[in-house]
Amino acid sequence: MFMFFYRFLHGDRNIIYQRLIKILELFIITNAFMLFFSGIFLSMWYQPSPERAYQSVYFIKNCIYFGDFLLSLHRLSTHIFIAAMIIHMLVTLPHGSRKQWISGIFLLYTAILFLYTGYLLRWDFEGYHSVKAAALIVGDVPLVGETIKNIILSGDDITYLTLSRFYFYHIFILPLLFFALINVHIKTTYKNAAVKDDLGIIFAFIGFIIFSSVLYKYNLGDEIAEGQGKVAPPWMFLWAYTIDYTLGNISPELNFFTGTIIVFLAIYFVFVPYLKKIFGERAVIITLYVIFIVLSILSLYSFLFLI
Repeated sequence: MFMFFYRFLHGDRNIIYQRLIKILELFIITNAFMLFFSGIFLSMWYQPSPERAYQSVYFIKNCIYFGDFLLSLHRLSTHIFIAAMIIHMLVTLPHGSRKQWISGIFLLYTAILFLYTGYLLRWDFEGYHSVKAAALIVGDVPLVGETIKNIILSGDDITYLTLSRFYFYHIFILPLLFFALINVHIKTTYKNAAVKDDLGIIFAFIGFIIFSSVLYKYNLGDEIAEGQGKVAPPWMFLWAYTIDYTLGNISPELNFFTGTIIVFLAIYFVFVPYLKKIFGERAVIITLYVIFIVLSILSLYSFLFLI
């Protein structure tokens, strides 16, 4: 199975393969602009303070015309963007240049940071404790974990300072970083882009995202003080939740493995182009596909049995 998939992706002249890449890239760019414009409108009413954050999201959802739709659009576009980025990187791995891969992987990390910071901005029970749980997992990494956790939370715990900084990162730092990276990525991918030839596909994607946002309503959880029950992390971290939960049941002292694995994989993915030169393209690509399948199985287990 791995060899069949590898041979399929390895054909530069495969028309289906080239078209799939183009469609994924258009999908990603369309989602990026949907995120940007919906975020502008949401920032008009959002108030980044512990006293007003939850109430401002509630106000947008229930009192602003199309507020619920904008929240759904912003949330759904983020998840679709990350999923499309992961698929795109798996598909283009055999042929992407070093600059394309590195800019692409940092684009993916930036999108995940968008999601992570956005979780806290809701200031509900699920968002608050999901952010805190992820920071604690990273905090268990030997030597540097505690420092990284304090940088993420702007202290030992989530405070008004954490919320205000997350808001600043979410609306200013991350968008600047994101558009700088996407500019680099597009320049290394497209030499003579003809956007007008793909307007039909772009409008189809816009229609799909809008329809999905109308269909799947935004779900604002309980306030932090009133919430209870299990807190599920975002879907792309369900695999880490499975590992952390399993190791915690064996011995709490083993929990440092989860954060260590996250940091290791984050660094490993950046250096994939260099590893291809050392160990060979075929070995590295198959290893990445195996990692993806294992993480997917762990995520599915978490979704079915732990949350």
